[in-house]
Amino acid sequence: MWRNFKFNKKGFSITMTKETYHMVDEEYQLTDTETISVSNEFYTNYIASVDFFNNFFDYGAYCKAKMTKTAAGVLPTTVITVSPGMDTKIVARFEIRREIA
Repeated sequence: MWRNFKFNKKGFSITMTKETYHMVDEEYQLTDTETISVSNEFYTNYIASVDFFNNFFDYGAYCKAKMTKTAAGVLPTTVITVSPGMDTKIVARFEIRREIA
């Protein structure tokens, strides 16, 4: 579904907040948060990789993207990835804003 995703609109800035959770006593606990500005190319590659990571489903892993209305249109803004063995979960949230000239 996401393999051919491409974001190449100009005039927008993209910020990614990545939250890392680890399984502790059968419950995910937040262990790290990082916020960075990313390029259109990084965003495109991150979203396009969702299908690849779903190939590991047999090992308990999964990756899914959620769509939201943004300043640039309806786009994937949240990607949830769970590792094989389900011991780590990463939630990446993308905020897409129109740049002010």
